Amino acid sequence: MITLLNPARATEADRWPRDWQVAGLIAAHDEAAHIYEVVRGGREHLSRWLVVADGCGDDTAKRARSAGAEVLELPRRLGKASALTRGWNYLLRDRTVEAVLMLDGDGQHAPDDIPKFLQAWRNGQEHLLVGARDLSSSTMPWPRRWTNRLMSQIIREMTKSPCADTQCGFRVASRAFLSSREWHSTHFEMETEMILHAGAGKWAVKDIPVQTIYQGSGSHIRVLPDLMRWLRLLVRGPKQRKTKSGKCAIA
Repeated sequence: MITLLNPARATEADRWPRDWQVAGLIAAHDEAAHIYEVVRGGREHLSRWLVVADGCGDDTAKRARSAGAEVLELPRRLGKASALTRGWNYLLRDRTVEAVLMLDGDGQHAPDDIPKFLQAWRNGQEHLLVGARDLSSSTMPWPRRWTNRLMSQIIREMTKSPCADTQCGFRVASRAFLSSREWHSTHFEMETEMILHAGAGKWAVKDIPVQTIYQGSGSHIRVLPDLMRWLRLLVRGPKQRKTKSGKCAIA
């Protein structure tokens, strides 16, 4: 079910020039505790937001609507990547949308960092802007700090990517980039698949420094299944094919 934006709700973002052509997207599973504040904070910088409620058993969808977001409800949980692909496919039906800004709904991405992405998008030529957290920060739990640093190092070596934090879900991707392939990820491996695809296809990528926030809330990551998905993606990653545009893409 899709609920459209209430036009009566307006913020400063609604008075910005429409040539930004960027829509916000959040894939959320049981994030009722944070989703209202995340959407309201995001709407200070972007007027249009879509929340994909991924098989939620709480009030995530209701609270997202009350904050002014469009809501797409999935009847059962499909995984973060599946929710994201459904979200951006819906948004890109609108031909005025030229890029999608993605962030998590758990409060660990600061909406105050959104202007950094918008400024870089307006001024640059990159097709993928990726948030770069401080991976040495003591605010990040040490298991996350260690795994994020290791995974980012492996991906950088594989792709020669400039990304310092390849696992950060706070990012902007262009219409051309999102439409350039069929995405295989279903869960948290999507962040890596994007970096691999960008490296194989020579899509321009840029880091955007963002705040490192951890609020002590539990993670939806399931270590063993998600690690196996990530490893399978790496094994498949070096295989490439040509797209219709002539760019290389991961098969």
